[in-house]
Amino acid sequence: MKDGCGTTIVTNTTISGNQADLGGGIYISGGSMTITNNTITGNIATQEGGGFYHSELGDVTVTGSIVSSNEGGNCSGLINSAGYNLDSGDTCGFRNAGDQINTDPIMDSRLRDNGGPTLTHRLFPRSSAIDNMEGAHCPATD
Repeated sequence: MKDGCGTTIVTNTTISGNQADLGGGIYISGGSMTITNNTITGNIATQEGGGFYHSELGDVTVTGSIVSSNEGGNCSGLINSAGYNLDSGDTCGFRNAGDQINTDPIMDSRLRDNGGPTLTHRLFPRSSAIDNMEGAHCPATD
């Protein structure tokens, strides 16, 4: 997804069903990337980094995002947490306020029309991702 210089901002996005050798969902090599309130799930990397592959060039900061059920691991490389993220495994290094590791987000594995402008993975009622955010980063709806 990213190779080079500059800053990329990804907000309120679902990244799902992609496949690559490295970084099935997101491949980052250089520049910086800020990822806020995203769902990154169901991606495949045949080598590593099913959700994210970060080559260690540049900075990646993730806030309020779900990284779950990606084949080849959820994350590979240094990913900075600004808090309130959920990793279904423990490959992203999330250790900030509100972060949840080894936690099943309890969501629909299929993309569906859940009432918004795009297809999404619906969170089921018992999901610990519901109402997990605090403060300025909190979106109006889950």
